[in-house]
Amino acid sequence: MSVSGGIVSDTIQLVQDEKVVREYHVATWGLLQRTKAYLILTNKRLVFSTYSGKNRDVNEMGIQEVHGVDFEYGGQSLARVVAGLLFILVALVGFLSGPSSATIGLIEEIFYFLIAIGGIVVLSTGLQKKFHFTVKSASFGYPFALEARGLLDFGLGWLRRRKEKPEYGGLFLNLTTNTRTMLHEIGGVIMDIKQTGTTTLKSDSP
Repeated sequence: MSVSGGIVSDTIQLVQDEKVVREYHVATWGLLQRTKAYLILTNKRLVFSTYSGKNRDVNEMGIQEVHGVDFEYGGQSLARVVAGLLFILVALVGFLSGPSSATIGLIEEIFYFLIAIGGIVVLSTGLQKKFHFTVKSASFGYPFALEARGLLDFGLGWLRRRKEKPEYGGLFLNLTTNTRTMLHEIGGVIMDIKQTGTTTLKSDSP
């Protein structure tokens, strides 16, 4: 399984006797400027890199340091989509009906505005596909995580990144043809590499 565009040569310099075992184009996210995320497994390292325009961010760890991987994958939430649309509809009806009196008109407008904001937040989390992928190190916890986020999680996620660990992801996150294959096989591939330096698992991804 290989990704195009010279990702390995652009991301890392292979050392002596180091060979690439797997390359995954994990995800793409963003609206105006798209960010692409790649995961590279060699017989010596696990490398996670993101590309956004001319910006690059690379995190890596020794393959023997990999203690485990955690992931969660799921579709959109119809219940949240319906709830979000109902909130927005209630706010729209409230705005169009006008204030009940001049005295409390401003209070009503603020109330309906907050309902509308809440509806947008709930709707965005419902439309957002659920995806979370974390690699755990034997020595220093979780070196990085990749996750899909709704509007509410977006700001909180970057706050966590600054204070605790590198986290990547955001709005409009799209998975690739490599993603499901990676989630299905990565545990076995890492175990093989740690024991033999390569893997005999056959990939079903192009």
